[in-house]
Amino acid sequence: MARLYSVLSVDEGWWEYEKQEKYARLKIDHLITSDKYNPTAKRNGKEIKSAYGVDQFLDSRIITNDVKNTTNIQNGVSLFPDFHYKNYFRLLDLTYNKNNESRLEFKPNRYSTLKSRTHFTPIWYPDKTNYNVYTYAFDAWTPVGMLSVNLLDGVYVDGDMWDDWTVRPLPVD
Repeated sequence: MARLYSVLSVDEGWWEYEKQEKYARLKIDHLITSDKYNPTAKRNGKEIKSAYGVDQFLDSRIITNDVKNTTNIQNGVSLFPDFHYKNYFRLLDLTYNKNNESRLEFKPNRYSTLKSRTHFTPIWYPDKTNYNVYTYAFDAWTPVGMLSVNLLDGVYVDGDMWDDWTVRPLPVD
């Protein structure tokens, strides 16, 4: 037979509390730029032709007075305009995490012939428009909860990869 016991605790007023003020904030540097293998990128990688790839670099640093009880950004997910920012996303890879600093990048793209960490823009993407990537970075934990951030950056699209192809006659022997 099970017995139930009830324990009644009474506050007799002898507890002493110590107030500890803690703070934590994120410093984020976010960049969407042309893939490093793009030969026709302009304006420091901020202008590309469609069908080329874009790279993402998300550098974060947590500023806190409680280093041992906080973590830096550990995860991220990016959404793209060609999918109307739904139905398709890319999880980010934690490529650096040390001393309250971390870096997130795209995971290596299995469709890239150079296995680079890139996301290819669609060839049909309209000219003279921005290709903005929306990123949600999260899992920065503190004693009072999680810090996260929403980010938006992109490149300007003007032209497409077919502009870089040339056709010439074969030499005649």
